[in-house]
Amino acid sequence: MLDGITAFATRNARTIFYAAMFFCVGGAAYVALNIQADNHLLEEVPPENRVHRATSTMESMLSPVMPYEILIRGKRYDQTCASDEDCLDASPAGTATCVLSDRTRKALAPAREALGLLLPPSELGAIDGLEQTLSGSLPASQGRCVETVKDAALLAAVDRVAHQLLDDPNISKHVGRIEGLHETVKQMHQAFRRNAPGSYSLPDSRQGVAQLLLPLESASQEFLDRVVTLDYDATRVTLYLYDHGSSAWDTVKGVAQQRLQNAISLDPDLGRRYSFEITGTMNFVEKALSFIVRDMLTSLGTAFIFIFGLIVLLFRSVRVGMVSFLPNIFPLVATLVAMVVFGIELRTATVLIFSISLGIAVNDTIHFVARYNEEVQAGRPPVEAVRLSMRSTGRAMVVSTVILAGGFLVDVISEFVALRQFGYLASFTVVMALVGDMLVLPASLVLLAKPDMLALGGKGAGGTTRG
Repeated sequence: MLDGITAFATRNARTIFYAAMFFCVGGAAYVALNIQADNHLLEEVPPENRVHRATSTMESMLSPVMPYEILIRGKRYDQTCASDEDCLDASPAGTATCVLSDRTRKALAPAREALGLLLPPSELGAIDGLEQTLSGSLPASQGRCVETVKDAALLAAVDRVAHQLLDDPNISKHVGRIEGLHETVKQMHQAFRRNAPGSYSLPDSRQGVAQLLLPLESASQEFLDRVVTLDYDATRVTLYLYDHGSSAWDTVKGVAQQRLQNAISLDPDLGRRYSFEITGTMNFVEKALSFIVRDMLTSLGTAFIFIFGLIVLLFRSVRVGMVSFLPNIFPLVATLVAMVVFGIELRTATVLIFSISLGIAVNDTIHFVARYNEEVQAGRPPVEAVRLSMRSTGRAMVVSTVILAGGFLVDVISEFVALRQFGYLASFTVVMALVGDMLVLPASLVLLAKPDMLALGGKGAGGTTRG
């Protein structure tokens, strides 16, 4: 059988070589246009698993489970505000304290302004100490004043962006709900007005916002801790996404950043007082997983260069490196094409296959080429050298491939999706590597090799190259 394979490869060397080259180039282009690099929360759990079913049910009936967060922060000012009207002389030692408030509107501290709507000015002096605690003030000696997020214009801008995102069909199909301080204030407004028509809205003044938040500050800070810092210098907006993959988040993130840029950063008033950034655990996880995939692909390319550089040094021939390249790139491209055809995404679990398979494929190639080199040095022509090399190494290549493929196929019985796909793809890759080494490599050697191209020490014997 091995002689038959060798005869077929050497007789059709040109056809096999150019067919393999066309497949690699065309397959790489096809993969580049169609491969999906994505990560899902439940991608490694089969749909029939109870965890997958429970999560899917919760998403469909209640709410998405993947939180992505946007941090909105008041900008800090370097100048001291000890002499500013926002600073209250409230400490026992008479130290001026800078209240974290909206400097542009010269409003007093949150608790003071809220109670100011209910109490006469004569009674406000007694609550200054409480005011400092509720507002999370900083000593003026630190020399910084900070904008607070208790700003009606800011909350209105955030609420407007949230509505724009949820009204966009390309975004709302990924986003289930959006939470933040703006929603908390609207809910409190509705509760205060006993569900009156139009009550689910934001007040138009900073004093109104503070008044609505005062009961929550007095009752339990834990509720507010989810959306705002203790001193109100920062708030977070949480977008809950369905498990549609990291590509969905990339789409949502791009649109959300642009909308917030237009609503806050480019606003003449809000832009100089507030900044925002995308943050949160899920955003970090998505970045980390995407980085791992990119890094492993980069490492794979580096390994290719390093391995074939060693082959060139080992056999003292650039042509050997060129001959060895095609049979080893062939199985990797074949696997990528199979992934596209069967809808398997390129992610952390599947990208591991290529590094493992490259090592296996190169190992067989080196064995075959080393044996071929010995036959060429013994004075045999390329076709005869290929035939004898196949007889010597072919059986070992086939047996090792069967053993490796069988070992990888054991993984297909796993319930873990990543392990199952790894078993299928790794087995397929090592089989394609065997095809490359038994067909493409002999054809490349016969077509491109010269009788003395591999001779390591001395002049090789004569012979003819047949196509």
